[in-house]
Amino acid sequence: MLKNILIALSILSILSYSIYKWIASLPKVEFDESVEVNWRSGEKLFWGKGRCSVCHRIGERGYALRGPNLGQSKDGPILSLRARERAWQLGLASSTEYLVQTIAEPGAFVVPGYNNEMPEVFKAPIFLTPAEIKAVVLYLKSLAGDTTFVEIRLPQKLLASYQAEKKPHDEISGDSTAGRLLFFDLVGPAACAACHTGLNSAGKVEGSTIGPDLTAIAGFRTPEYILRKIINPDFNIVSGYTEVVIRTKGGRFLVGVIKEENKDNLQLIERNENLILVSKKDIHSRMPQKLSSMPSNYSDLLTQKQLDDLLAYLVTLKEN
Repeated sequence: MLKNILIALSILSILSYSIYKWIASLPKVEFDESVEVNWRSGEKLFWGKGRCSVCHRIGERGYALRGPNLGQSKDGPILSLRARERAWQLGLASSTEYLVQTIAEPGAFVVPGYNNEMPEVFKAPIFLTPAEIKAVVLYLKSLAGDTTFVEIRLPQKLLASYQAEKKPHDEISGDSTAGRLLFFDLVGPAACAACHTGLNSAGKVEGSTIGPDLTAIAGFRTPEYILRKIINPDFNIVSGYTEVVIRTKGGRFLVGVIKEENKDNLQLIERNENLILVSKKDIHSRMPQKLSSMPSNYSDLLTQKQLDDLLAYLVTLKEN
């Protein structure tokens, strides 16, 4: 009997020590709780540090096309009202839990018509703290007039992933000035400004609006992501910029990006920036293209130095 007790105590000691070692091995997360957790702070974060407005509009406020409009729009009712229905569809306890999930796991529910491209805002380069994420959730809830404070619990996975200290990326060896010249040289091998906007030497917005605006790209995308998009533009095509081929009932073919659309008409911008108004009554068919209109051979067109220079310029674009 005594022998069995001693064996049991030995096993218990080993288990206790193993659990202690496991707990000690968990990542230590430091939180910056200096921000006030309320909807007003969340509003400032949404339109500022959080970079949410780069992809989302709220009703008539903002101009982003990448993600769904979070206010009353063609995408549906105000987000906080949509969240109730989606929480029910996904079996979540509340609309608040759904809003948290959209931030913690951006790909868990992708709105039809949009791509899965939302960044994890608790990682580089945005680095929203847990307190800031809670404030943004409260702001999103307030869009329908609900400004009541509620306790928000963030998933352990998010908390474990959060990095309190911003770790610098590997040093980028390129010349940002040479990269800027390459970006805006319309007869050069890159000619990025033929489709994209960037910031010129005077800090002014310059370029074409055919493709996504890049004036703040480094504010919400990592250097690794940016370089991957240069080399492989078909990776994660930005929502709102998918090229479509329209065949009219008269047999005419139109190719471009849809900028605006309502129940009667759509506005199509062609590669030469020509804007065409097309009546839906005249459309025989429309087919979105699976590949990006951006050249896919930049790794051949540009030397390694030019790629480094272009990346060095793009990572300077953090504010617009």
